Amino acid sequence: MEISKIIQNFESHDIHEILDGVWAVLDSTDVDLLRNLLPFVKKWRTRIRKINLGGAFYRNSNHFDMAMTYIEEMCNGGCHCSIYKSTSLFNPEHHEKRQFVKVANTAVDTDNYETHFVVNCKFCGKEFKVTEFIGGHVPWYQWRVA
Repeated sequence: MEISKIIQNFESHDIHEILDGVWAVLDSTDVDLLRNLLPFVKKWRTRIRKINLGGAFYRNSNHFDMAMTYIEEMCNGGCHCSIYKSTSLFNPEHHEKRQFVKVANTAVDTDNYETHFVVNCKFCGKEFKVTEFIGGHVPWYQWRVA
């Protein structure tokens, strides 16, 4: 997504547009784009935290906070994989398809209804042990640095 569109999303008062901006940021590995967004972070935090972004089981404001922190971390030399410590929503197989990580190994534990992954960040090489838990309405993922 172009920087002007991301800025437009965050300047909007429409929840769906703001969340489109959030996911555009979290999907970006373009440090130059993120550097151009950095000057807006403080203003957006102040304004958007006053907006109820919704979310039934997981507050969408947490996604917003994650996106703002991600901009700051990437501009300070961080890696895309820093987002995995922030939430239990990131499916390693989906992120492999998007070329953010490489799934090196997958093992299914049928007794505990879990899937275990060994995952490597494609940018810095950091290895993660990821456990997928099936329960409730959606699977969730525990990412731990190996």
